[in-house]
Order: sequence, then C-alpha cells, then structure tokens
Amino acid sequence: MSPPALRKENGCSAQNSRNLINRPSSLPEGRTVANLVGQAVVRLRFQRNWTQEMLAAKMQLAGHDITRAVIANIESRRSAARDEHIIGFVKVFGVEFKDLFPAHLQRHDQPGATPPSIRKPK
Repeated sequence: MSPPALRKENGCSAQNSRNLINRPSSLPEGRTVANLVGQAVVRLRFQRNWTQEMLAAKMQLAGHDITRAVIANIESRRSAARDEHIIGFVKVFGVEFKDLFPAHLQRHDQPGATPPSIRKPK
C-alpha cells in the first residue's frame, strides 16, 4: 500500500521519503556510512503506512527510547542507528535483523561466504 503522494509528515513530504528509499546505499569516497538500516526503516514503515510519529510511539511502547526526530535522522542517514534502535525496529516491524540491512551485505551471511573487505577511515 502506497502513501498519498502529497501527504506531509512533520515537514517531510511523501515524495522526499520515497527519495530516501531509492537513495544509493554507497556514499561518496571518503565519507563514512552513518548507518545501513535507514533505507529499510523507510521501506518497512511505508509498507505499513505508518508515520514517523506512529513508529516512534510503537517503539516507545515496546520499551525503546526514541523520538520522531531520531527516526527522521536515521531514515535520512544523518545519524547512526544505535544497537537498541535496531533491536526495537526488529521487534516493532516483526522482521529478522538481516532484513534491515542491504541485500549486498546479506549474501555475505551465507555459509562459506567471503566477508566484505572493511575499509579503514582515512
């Protein structure tokens, strides 16, 4: 189910949120990744037709201290998702941990797979 095209959610249009879903997971050279789960949070939230406010409320009811602003920052990759946030997303969305991470990383979780090389920050 797709959200209405013109709906505004606390200053963020549905079009802007769709842009976050389609945003490439790689960042320009020299920039470190703020988080890897932001795109999945947007996708899973939109699949359920939840606002950021609704997701924050569900997370709080599940015992995770998070606000709408923190969710917005995670979705836009302005800030990193902490471990407790990732655990909360798994609970609230009813998904597995791997479902929050990009597919190109999930294939490295298979038996016998070679782990991706880790680039050291400059």
